[in-house]
Amino acid sequence: MSERTLVVNLNEVALNKRRQGDGFESENTAIGQLLGLSHLGAQMYRVPAGKKAWPYHCHHTNDELFVILEGEGTMRLGETRRHVRAGDVVGCPAGGPDTAHQLINSGTTDLVYL
Repeated sequence: MSERTLVVNLNEVALNKRRQGDGFESENTAIGQLLGLSHLGAQMYRVPAGKKAWPYHCHHTNDELFVILEGEGTMRLGETRRHVRAGDVVGCPAGGPDTAHQLINSGTTDLVYL
C-alpha cells in the first residue's frame, strides 16, 4: 500500500482559483486527493460574497452533501430557497430537474463549505 497523508488542515491547504464571467468565482481543493484517497469525491470551496461556484444544476445518479464551515448563503433546491450558515449540513438528492440545486454566497464574507 502506498503511503498517504492521514490528516490535512484545511486552513493550510493551497486552493485553486476559478472564475467564469461576473457571477462565478471560487477557490477549491480536492480533499480526497490531499489525503491520498482515490474513492472520495469531497472538495472544499471558498466563494466570495455575491458569487457562486456552480450554476443551478442537478445530478441524476448521485446525492450531494454540503457542510457549511464559514459564512452564510442561500441554498436553492428546486423551487425552494433556504438561508444557510456555518454549522448547517444540506443534503441534495439525486433526481431530475425538481432536485436541481445551487449554493449562492448571499452574505458579506467568504462562504466556505465542503
